[in-house]
Amino acid sequence: MNHAYPVLLSTLLFAGTAALPRQAGAQPIIDQGNFAASPGESFVVNASAWMDPGPSGANVTWNFSGLLIDSAFTYAYVDPASTPMTDSFPTATVAHAEGDGYAYRSFDATGGYYLGYHMDPDWVVDYQDPEMTFQFPCTYGAQWVDDLFADVGPGPSWYYAGSINAEADGHGTLILPYGTFTNVLRLHLTRSYTLETPWPEDQFYEDDIYYYLRPGTHYPVVEVYSNSADEEGSFPTVTTGVRWLGDPFAAVQGTVAPANTLVAVAQGEGLVRLDLSLNTGGAATIDVIDAAGRTIAQDRWAWRRSKQPYARRVHAHARPIHRPHAAERPADDDTVGGAASRKTLNDRRSPATSSS
Repeated sequence: MNHAYPVLLSTLLFAGTAALPRQAGAQPIIDQGNFAASPGESFVVNASAWMDPGPSGANVTWNFSGLLIDSAFTYAYVDPASTPMTDSFPTATVAHAEGDGYAYRSFDATGGYYLGYHMDPDWVVDYQDPEMTFQFPCTYGAQWVDDLFADVGPGPSWYYAGSINAEADGHGTLILPYGTFTNVLRLHLTRSYTLETPWPEDQFYEDDIYYYLRPGTHYPVVEVYSNSADEEGSFPTVTTGVRWLGDPFAAVQGTVAPANTLVAVAQGEGLVRLDLSLNTGGAATIDVIDAAGRTIAQDRWAWRRSKQPYARRVHAHARPIHRPHAAERPADDDTVGGAASRKTLNDRRSPATSSS
């Protein structure tokens, strides 16, 4: 079915975007600086029927242009301290809703780790040996094996034990229904684990996942998955599908960040509007970016009143830009920019500082 994308996602609190290399044939590198998630980031994610993940190798083109949206949801990272079971996961750097509770993850210079989750105070899955889902830095050809072990809340006889096997098996170009992404790294991850319980039959799980990752985008652009669960000691239940980032244009609230830069993300064709609530008048650079981190508009905006709107209309197929700041407009003008704002050139080079 068609999905109407939400009008508002979480406020972004960073002053610029990560560099997005565009060289043909370049090998992407995924690391903490360009992939680690931060509290406050949100992503619209579509769910679709399974598609073949395509071949491995260098300079591959993966064509997912035929994906149809079955449903969609918003995946939001929050501060672990804002969740009820934060004390059980002291090393977590982000949390996100999962079922009736929260899942916890950490990102550092060595990788991205899954720490566990909880559904209520009596059901907490706490990984003493966390899963290294992403290894940093990660480039084409990287491989790793990682054990995982977790206590499960109901009692001392409950625990998960298993391992993952991961390989960055390809890089190239990714085609989605709304556009094409270059500089993509594919990670193939298999996970095998058992839930040991006091019951006569243990429960066995097998996951086979392909992640398509892009530097500067803090969530997989595409995830092709097949999950097998044998919970009755008989025939396993298999769940398959594709999760992929929604069309990277939205109307999103912005906020004043360091260096007097405002950042707005667009999701869906329409008007990007920022209501500036400040103590006095002032001036700032406003970057309008898409969810992939590409700058699609940039303006210099001055205002005389302590609260004054900024607005710009974005188009469904806006391209990245690289240009000087637009001239200042009068403070009472509700629209900024013009045809020059929509010139299609290379990606804007990001500032030295990063949000991660």
